[in-house]
Amino acid sequence: KVFKAFSKPFFKGEDFDEDDSKTTLPRLRHAIINSLEEHGENVWPPACPPLEPTSLAEVQNFFAGNNVQYLALIVEQESSYLGREVILDMLQYENIAVRRVLSSEENLTKTLGVQEIPSCYLYFANNTQRKITVKMQTRSFYTYYLQQLPGVTRGAFRQTAPDLAQTTTAQPWRDFNSSKIYMADLESALY
Repeated sequence: KVFKAFSKPFFKGEDFDEDDSKTTLPRLRHAIINSLEEHGENVWPPACPPLEPTSLAEVQNFFAGNNVQYLALIVEQESSYLGREVILDMLQYENIAVRRVLSSEENLTKTLGVQEIPSCYLYFANNTQRKITVKMQTRSFYTYYLQQLPGVTRGAFRQTAPDLAQTTTAQPWRDFNSSKIYMADLESALY
């Protein structure tokens, strides 16, 4: 089932149309991305980054409106999902933004000096760029490389500070009863 953002309460979801016998993990990821893109402009989920291709004008003015150290540009064919998957992978990281560039965007591909597709270029605030060299042109290699850049950190979980007046001593641990099923056991079985 697929549940769209901003769906009404008690919405039971839309059935996934693919034949279960043919569904593979990459096909399921692609279907999820397609479903996300079908939301349209007016109901785009607020926490979702832009998945549409970028242009030369956007790249040149990117650092004027964004407070990040790096802009990673993934050059790919229009039918490729590599860029969109890396964009979603890197959503939780700070000091970096990822955008996809279509190979048909000639102005930008000439500016970057693109020689092969897919490829990834790291763009800096001083309008310089360099090609990212990874062993294989895959989602996991690009994501790992971008996560390891200096200054790129996983977003911190922001929680309000506890009120010191209401803090109490911690409850003592209870004895573990191996004949019972605990919620932590059920949750760990999911992973």
